[in-house]
Amino acid sequence: MACCPRPLKFLVLSCVLLWGATGSVSAQLRKPYEIHLQADGLTAGELQTPFWLRANQFGLIPLKGPAGIFRAGASLDFVTPLPDSSAVNRRRLDWGLGVEGVQVTGPEKAFLLPEAYAKLRYGKVELWGGRRREFIGITDTTLTSGSIAWSNNALPIPKIQIGTAGFIPLKFLNNFVALKGSFAHGWFDVPYIQGAYLHYKSLHGRFGKPDGKVAFYFGINHMVQWGGHADYLKNSPVAVDGNLTTAPKDFLWGVLFGQLSRERENDRFTGFDGENRVGNHLGNYDLALTVKGDQQSFLFYHQHIFEDLSGLLFLNHFDGLYGASWTLPHPSYQKSRLNKLLFEFLTTNNQAGSTFDITARFQGGDNYFNHSQYVQGWSYYNRGIGTPLLPVYRELDTQRLPHTENFFPVNRVTGFHLGGEGVILEKIHLQARVTYTLNRGTFSFPFPNVPRQLSTYLNIRTDPKWLNGFSVSGKLAYDQGDLYNSRFGAFLSVSKSWRNVK
Repeated sequence: MACCPRPLKFLVLSCVLLWGATGSVSAQLRKPYEIHLQADGLTAGELQTPFWLRANQFGLIPLKGPAGIFRAGASLDFVTPLPDSSAVNRRRLDWGLGVEGVQVTGPEKAFLLPEAYAKLRYGKVELWGGRRREFIGITDTTLTSGSIAWSNNALPIPKIQIGTAGFIPLKFLNNFVALKGSFAHGWFDVPYIQGAYLHYKSLHGRFGKPDGKVAFYFGINHMVQWGGHADYLKNSPVAVDGNLTTAPKDFLWGVLFGQLSRERENDRFTGFDGENRVGNHLGNYDLALTVKGDQQSFLFYHQHIFEDLSGLLFLNHFDGLYGASWTLPHPSYQKSRLNKLLFEFLTTNNQAGSTFDITARFQGGDNYFNHSQYVQGWSYYNRGIGTPLLPVYRELDTQRLPHTENFFPVNRVTGFHLGGEGVILEKIHLQARVTYTLNRGTFSFPFPNVPRQLSTYLNIRTDPKWLNGFSVSGKLAYDQGDLYNSRFGAFLSVSKSWRNVK
C-alpha cells in the first residue's frame, strides 16, 4: 500500500497545525470544524478481503486481512453563507484546511494520508491543493457501484485544482442555465514510473430553475495521464530513451486539446504518440435528470465512457453506467422505513470494436483502462481509479483464471447492481448492496468461459445514547463466483466526531 507521495509533503505540516487551530477558532464560533476518530477491525478469509468491504474505500482497506485500521482527522470548512448572516460572515474571501491520517496494521501494514489539503474561495471561484476526497461524475453517491471513469476506489491523487464553487446560474438566461467547471494538474507519483502527471478538466451544465422540480444535467469529464520516465520504457517503440514527452507545446495541443500532432515522430516522442495522441486519454459524458416531489425524488443518470475519438462520437454504442435512484417518501410517524433504492446497469462490451488500428481515424479496440505506455493503466497504487467492477490483476483468482498481460484483465463486463438504505425503530441504520457481473476478459485475452460473480454487502450502524456520542457499525460481505478468491468477511468500526456546523 502507498505512503505519502512527495508532492504532498509541503502541505502535511501546515495541515497538521489544524489540530491546534481548530480549538481557538471554534471557541470564537467563526468557522465550521470537524474532528473525527475511528478504529476498525477487519476479518476475512485467508486469501482476500471480500469485494464490498474494500471497493470504493479510497484505497484504505487492504486486499488481505486480518487488519486493524486507525483513523484521525480534522478539518476547517468555509463559513456557511446563511441568508441572515452578518456582514462579517458574508465574506467573499474564505479558506479551509483538512487532514486525515490512517494507520493500517496486518499483512499490508502502511501509513496513509487520504486527505491533506488547503483550500481558498473567492466569490464563486475555489482553489485547492493537496489530496482530497471528492466525487467525480453524476451518480447516487451513497449507493453507487462507482463512477465509471473516476470512482472512489483508489487513494486520492494529489493535485492543484481551480474551479467554480458549485453551479453558477446565468442571470441573463433568467437562471434557467447554470454552469460548473474545474481544471486541475496532478502528480502520478507511483513506483513503476517517475515524473508522470495528471491532467483533469470538467464542464457541466444544469438546465432548470434552481428551485424547480425538474432539472437536466449534461457534462464531460476529461482525464489524461502524461509524461514520465521508466526503465521499462527504454528501448521501447512507445518512448524516446525511456521518456514520455513533457514539452509545453505537446501538453498544449496533445493533452489539453487532445489534438493529433502534425509530426509523426521527433526527438520528443515516437510514432505511437504521433499517430495516436500524447498521453493516456479517457473520461466520460454525464447525462442526468432529477425530479423532485414534496417527499420523494428521482435521479436518472448515464455515464458514457470514452478513451478516444470513437467513444466521444458514441461509436462504442451503449458502453457506460446507467442508474436510477429513488428517495422514498415516508410519514413523520414512521419509525421504521426504507429511505432509498438504487438500480445500476453497467456494460463495457462494445469498445468500438475488437481491433485497434492506430492508422485509422476511429481506431477502435478501446481496451478500457489499459495502456501501452503506462503498463499499470488507469490505476493508482495498484487500485483502479475507475469503476471497481473492472478489477486489476492482483484482485483476481489467478489459480482459476487464465494468465493475461493486461493490468486490467477484465474490462468487458456486464453488471447489475442493487442498493438500498433504511432505518429500523429510528435507531438502527441499514445499507445493503447486491452486485452481479458477467466477465468476458478483454478482446485480446478473452476468457474461454464467462466467469460470474456475486458480491453482497450489509452495513448496520447505530448511535446509542449510552455510548455518549460514539457510533458503532458492523459490515458483513460475501462473495460467490469465479472472479475473486474471497468468500466471507466482517468489519467492525467505532467512531466519534466533534462538529460545529454553522
